[in-house]
Amino acid sequence: MRKINKKSDYKKPIIITISALLVIALGIWGIVYLTTERVTARNISNYVTLGQYLGIEYEPISIEVTDEDVEDRINSTLGGFVEQVEVTDRAVRDGDVVIIDFAGFQDGVQFPGGTAEEQRLHIGSGQFIPGFEEQIIGYYIGDEFDIYLTFPEDYHAEELAGADVIFTINLREIIEEIIPELTDEFVSENFGVTVTEYRNQVRETLQAEREDAAENGRINAIWSMIMDNATIHRLPQNELNEAMERSLIEQENFAAMFGMNLASLASDFYGMTISEFIEFEIRPMAEQSVSQDLVLRAIAFTEGIDISDAELNEGAARFAEEFEFESAAQFIELNGRDIIRLQLITERVLELVLANAVAVN
Repeated sequence: MRKINKKSDYKKPIIITISALLVIALGIWGIVYLTTERVTARNISNYVTLGQYLGIEYEPISIEVTDEDVEDRINSTLGGFVEQVEVTDRAVRDGDVVIIDFAGFQDGVQFPGGTAEEQRLHIGSGQFIPGFEEQIIGYYIGDEFDIYLTFPEDYHAEELAGADVIFTINLREIIEEIIPELTDEFVSENFGVTVTEYRNQVRETLQAEREDAAENGRINAIWSMIMDNATIHRLPQNELNEAMERSLIEQENFAAMFGMNLASLASDFYGMTISEFIEFEIRPMAEQSVSQDLVLRAIAFTEGIDISDAELNEGAARFAEEFEFESAAQFIELNGRDIIRLQLITERVLELVLANAVAVN
């Protein structure tokens, strides 16, 4: 499915650069096609054969929100208000944060990666190998002590897997994390409501999240089955090239967010050359997009779904308002009438297949 461009995506100068890059990359493979294939109701069968798309069975996702779910979300939120207090008058307890120096020894020799200074460690987090955190409990600031451990048999560093080791520990600091209580005073100060009202708000938020997730899951499950049921014979090359160009533009914009160009994105993030990046990342994404477009259009042709010019203009006006464009005309200029028409057809097709899907337990 093609992506509708938002106003923030409007960067025309990139298109020239990316278009040139795409032509160069495709030219390397010797597969530049100058002909334009137009997919119509008459020739759609040359590209795709539909399978079942109505009456698709799917398993609904539960949207139930339990009291435990509400308390978990509240506790997670309260964790964002934690107060950290330095402790000097007691030993380490489970749940404390400690600052330690440590050095690991195997057969009396320090091993690589087993040494650190001023390491922050939350006792009980499971951040370190089993037994490490538990053996720090009970010690005081300034204590220096040894702990004896055995690395797990499946430890990622083979030379340490199953090895018996000793860690020498210097305990620098103990910090207690104090989570605020859920009182009317705290909730009023931070959320402007009572505890009861806040719990209701959390439940409503969770309910809305569950419903959105369930609906998205339903759509994805149904559409995945429709795609699995269809047979793609071939892809129109001009549409594939356009889809690759759009993907490259998106990746170029993504790279720019990190102050990178496309070449550095390909090498640093993917360990690939530009040509490899296009072949193994961009091309599969483009092929998937065009394949979905073909199935959408095949269903639309079969069901007689079309978008009139008036409906297209109405849709463009709706999208322009949704994505905060100045006008429908500006939105059409950026996206083009064909993409907007396909987006509106997509909505109609999804309405059809979702309305005819069957929930099964």
